[in-house]
Amino acid sequence: MSLSILLLFKKELTAYDTTKVAVHLPLDQKVPISLVKKLVKESLKIMKESPKSAAVKNKRWKKYFHVK
Repeated sequence: MSLSILLLFKKELTAYDTTKVAVHLPLDQKVPISLVKKLVKESLKIMKESPKSAAVKNKRWKKYFHVK
């Protein structure tokens, strides 16, 4: 995960420990599915727009993620 994504969701991530590239979710609480979906969708959006990633360019990631 990139720092830009963490900054985009800064308000929603205040309840969790974060580093420059990770969100640490507590093991003793339910996983915030809606937040995780938002983070993943934004990550995929950024990866799709990035000319660097050949895997994304070739859309190989679609077999692993079901994105609408």
